[in-house]
Amino acid sequence: MELVIAAVLLLFFVFPLFGGVLAFVSGAIRPRFHHGKVLSGWHPLNPYYKLSPYHFGKR
Repeated sequence: MELVIAAVLLLFFVFPLFGGVLAFVSGAIRPRFHHGKVLSGWHPLNPYYKLSPYHFGKR
């Protein structure tokens, strides 16, 4: 049972974090920070944040 729990934790938590770090380091995410300033209406975890009715920033 402990092996199953460890496998599930690896699959759902560790591997996605590792993939995100690799994507950031390889440059897949870096173009968003190209100008060195925060993009208005952009949220790193939700690409549809700007379209959300709960987003009270500039549209």
